[in-house]
Amino acid sequence: MTGIKEEFIYKYKSLSKPEYILHILDIIENSRLYLPDVKELNDVFECPNSVVFPGTAGSSIWFQAGKLPPVILEKRNGFKVLSLTDNHLNPVMWAHYADNYHGICLIFNKIAFGSVSKVSYVEHSNHFYHDGEIEDYDEFILESLKRKHEEWKYESEFRLIQRTDNQFLSFGNNLRGVIFGHKYKKNRSIECALDKKQIPKFKTYIDEIEGKIVIVDYNFEPILDGRKYDYIEFIDGEFVKKEDLYLMKNL
Repeated sequence: MTGIKEEFIYKYKSLSKPEYILHILDIIENSRLYLPDVKELNDVFECPNSVVFPGTAGSSIWFQAGKLPPVILEKRNGFKVLSLTDNHLNPVMWAHYADNYHGICLIFNKIAFGSVSKVSYVEHSNHFYHDGEIEDYDEFILESLKRKHEEWKYESEFRLIQRTDNQFLSFGNNLRGVIFGHKYKKNRSIECALDKKQIPKFKTYIDEIEGKIVIVDYNFEPILDGRKYDYIEFIDGEFVKKEDLYLMKNL
């Protein structure tokens, strides 16, 4: 033990197609994540705070048509954006990004991604006006990529933003666990890959009485003996069971 407390960050993934399963196996076996280009992201209004160059030839024609000039798009699309979240218990995220609990949520040590930026959610688009050379605008694009419309606020997103030609980001041994949705259909290849690397497995459990998602051991099944079920919380980089959590809170 180093005494340094870890902080977890998460990424939801679907398993709804054979190629998605291959992607997950690649993540586990090769310890890497794909880095999407900006144009591959799912928000059609990505970069709501667009960089505007008043002096760029022909820009006004595009602006009047409600579009960014190609020269700006070309520069913007040179960035890669890895989307993560600090919320592994979000029912909307499980529904949208993990195929309605048929998918998974990857648990990472946040340190694996270096400096990640928390996304700010804004009500209206604003623009950065830049009168300098178009080659000198990276800082404006970076700031723009840290903002999204407030309708995306539920994602509680963190972003790793890089200008790079690399297609993948290596995360070393910082995959700390995997949460399977409770509707997940068993896949031996995925489970064997995790077991081979001794990566802990968990799953979601729906508490219908309290109306919440909790995390339980992967092999957990409820026992109707009158006792409260054991759930797991992630605290300071540790997987803490309910009874241990009770002791911690009452010391």
